[in-house]
Amino acid sequence: MTLRHAFLAGLAVLLIFIGYRFWREPPEAQRAPSSSTEPASTKAVIAPIEKAIEETIEEPVAAEPRVGSVASEDTIATALEDSCLELNPALNPPLSKEESKRLETDMTTRMTAARKQLRASTMREHLHARAMMTNDSAERLKMLSQVLHDDPNNLLALWHAVHACAKLSRDFGCPFQEWEQRLIQLDGQNSRLWLLVASNQYNAGETTDALESMKRAATSAESRHYIKESMNMYQEAYASTGLFSSTEEVMLGVTFGMDWHPAYRQYETMCFEQSEVDVEWAQACGDYGARNTTTHGPVASSKSANAIHVNALRNLGESEKAHAVQKAFSELIKPLDDFSSNYSDDRRAVLLANPEMLERAMSYIRDEGELAGYHYLFAELDKVYTRSNRPECNPEQAPDGPGAPTP
Repeated sequence: MTLRHAFLAGLAVLLIFIGYRFWREPPEAQRAPSSSTEPASTKAVIAPIEKAIEETIEEPVAAEPRVGSVASEDTIATALEDSCLELNPALNPPLSKEESKRLETDMTTRMTAARKQLRASTMREHLHARAMMTNDSAERLKMLSQVLHDDPNNLLALWHAVHACAKLSRDFGCPFQEWEQRLIQLDGQNSRLWLLVASNQYNAGETTDALESMKRAATSAESRHYIKESMNMYQEAYASTGLFSSTEEVMLGVTFGMDWHPAYRQYETMCFEQSEVDVEWAQACGDYGARNTTTHGPVASSKSANAIHVNALRNLGESEKAHAVQKAFSELIKPLDDFSSNYSDDRRAVLLANPEMLERAMSYIRDEGELAGYHYLFAELDKVYTRSNRPECNPEQAPDGPGAPTP
C-alpha cells in the first residue's frame, strides 16, 4: 500500500462510520431509492469501500483546529470494549449482505439527490463546486468559464481553472494564458503558482521563460495550495442541500478537497530533465523543493517537492546532502507508513467506536494537513493499547474469556 493509499484507507474509515460509499457519478442502475436515512452501523462492510476508493482516486469556512485533552479514560475504555465486541463475531455478528447493501444505497441515494439539487442551483459557488466534481473536462471548463465570467477575480476559481488547463492538450481550447495572467496579478507572490507557470511554459517549449519562472518559484515569499479553501467550498455546497449531518458535511469537504490535485508529475519531469543538464535549473528546482517540503497540506505535494529537491542536489554533486534530506523526509512521513502497516482490524474497530477521535482526526487533516492528522490519530490509537491489556481483547491470554474457542 502506497502512502497515498494509506491516507485513502484511513479516510475510508471515516466514510464507513457514516455509511458513505465514495462514488462521483454512479450509473443510473445503481441509484436505488431508500426509505431510511439513519446513520450506518460501524460494522458496514469496510474492505470493498477501501478498494473502491483506491481504484477511483488517481495517484498523483476553515474551522479552528480542535484542541484540548484527548478522550477521557471512560471514553477510551468504552471504545476498547466496543472494539472487542466488534472483533468478536460470536458476540456481535456481522451485518448481512442485505443490510450492508441498504446502508450503501441510502448514502448513494442522498448523494444523487444532492447532486440534483446542486445542478439546479443558480449560485456561483455551487456551479464552481460542480465543475470540480465532474470527470468531464469539457463540462468542467464550461462551468469554470461561467464562474469567471460572472466573477473575473475569483481567486479559487482561477486557481482551479489554470490547473485544469495545465492537465489538457493545448488543442483543447483552454484560455489558460488569460486566466494565468489574471492569477499572477492576484497571487504573484505564491511560490506554487510560479511553479505552475514554469511548467506551462516548459510544456509550450519556452524553456528560457520557464527557468525565469522557476527562479520566481524558488524565491517567492509565500506558498499557498488552497486545499482548505477547496474543502470549504465542497462542504458548504453539500451543507446547502440539507441532506447530511454536520459530520458528513465536513467529511465530504475533506474527501473531495483531497481528491483534487495539481499535475505533480509534470513538475517533476520538468525539473528532473533540466536539472540534469543545467546548473541554474538544478539550483532553482532544489531551492523550490526545499521551501515547499512541509508538514502542512497534502502529503502528495510535499512528496513531489522533496523528490525535486533530492534530485537537484544529486545533479549538483551533493549526494551526501541528498541522502540526508531524503532520510529526514522519510522520518517526517513515517506516521503514514506506521498507519499503513499497523492499520489492523482491531485498531480500525477502536477508531470506529470512538467518534470523538474520528472527528478530531478529520479536523486535523483539514486544518493542519494529512501528516498532522495521522500524527494525532496514530498516537491516540497507541494510547488505547498501552493503557489497556484487557483479556477480552486477547482471547489467547484468557481461554475462558469472551470469544474464547469452544472446547
